[in-house]
Amino acid sequence: MKEQVEDMAFQLKDRLNPTIDNVKEMIRDKLADSRGEVLQDVTEKNIADDSESK
Repeated sequence: MKEQVEDMAFQLKDRLNPTIDNVKEMIRDKLADSRGEVLQDVTEKNIADDSESK
């Protein structure tokens, strides 16, 4: 019984903790907001447009 409760607590803790990727994304978004930048997902089309405009 004790092991089951510990397993459940461990699973719940994992669910509540944000992943490293989520934290990195949140930090990146906060930095961009503080600089007044708008982040966009980079797509192949955006890359092609950038290379043509240079």
